Amino acid sequence: MGDQRLEGRVALVTGAASGNGRAIALRYAREGAAVVCADLTPDAVAGSWEESTPTHELIAEQGGRAVFAACDVTDGAQVTAAVALAVGEFGGLDIAVANAGISPKAHKLRDEPWEDYKRVQAVNVDGAWWTCRESSRQMVAQGRGGSIITLASIAGITGVQTGLHYNMSKGAVVQLTRTLAIELAPEMITVNAIAPGWVRDRKSTRL
Repeated sequence: MGDQRLEGRVALVTGAASGNGRAIALRYAREGAAVVCADLTPDAVAGSWEESTPTHELIAEQGGRAVFAACDVTDGAQVTAAVALAVGEFGGLDIAVANAGISPKAHKLRDEPWEDYKRVQAVNVDGAWWTCRESSRQMVAQGRGGSIITLASIAGITGVQTGLHYNMSKGAVVQLTRTLAIELAPEMITVNAIAPGWVRDRKSTRL
């Protein structure tokens, strides 16, 4: 286990079944937080390099506290339910990570399918919006501050070859973060974005 810096805190992580979300959830648990692992299913996405043990089960096996929340972040009611699960299971919400995101095959704009574009915006932008809105509502109501973290990307800051649909979505996440940070500062809620580049696949299976 870690040094327990987050003992007594409750975290919600979207997209927690695999990838960055899984790594974040495991690290929070290592630091003592109770974690709501939200995703479409508890299992890693098809073709993932990761082992099949669901994130919340792995945390529990290694002495942490976690539950799974079935959550499509494009559906506000499901995000609301995930926040409610954090409150019901662990007594509140202190940290929210809007991590869920997708990146379909990149196309030139003139060839980009409209359905691909709409789906990317729905997951990456609307999903972050719902996660930030519902978590901030809970944190403000609690009156004890908190932390909201979004997963942006270097693609949202500078031009890279990852597709206009994806780059636009991450640029929107950057602006969501900047604006919300100002809005929530008086409530003692910090809002920050992580903007990674390419992330090397590496198994994250230990607390």
